[in-house]
Amino acid sequence: MKDMIRTPLIISSLLLVSLTTGGSTRSTGQDSLDGPGHVLEDELLEKLAGNWKSTGKIRNRAVEYHIEVEWTLKHQFLEVHMTDAANPP
Repeated sequence: MKDMIRTPLIISSLLLVSLTTGGSTRSTGQDSLDGPGHVLEDELLEKLAGNWKSTGKIRNRAVEYHIEVEWTLKHQFLEVHMTDAANPP
């Protein structure tokens, strides 16, 4: 039973270590593409930024949401605001 519990823990630990050390394999002469002072550039994320309208059905009731997506924290993260069109704040 203890081996069944340890296996996911070991796999999770190895995954975490591999993710955190993955960037250290770069040569020292190469400029970093991420980090402080660098703007995150991603074609898909750039297309997500803006104002959106989402419609659909929940329990056979029509719903509509207004979604605002904008860059924040020095262009490193997208902040998403989703409001119900029927009950605005």
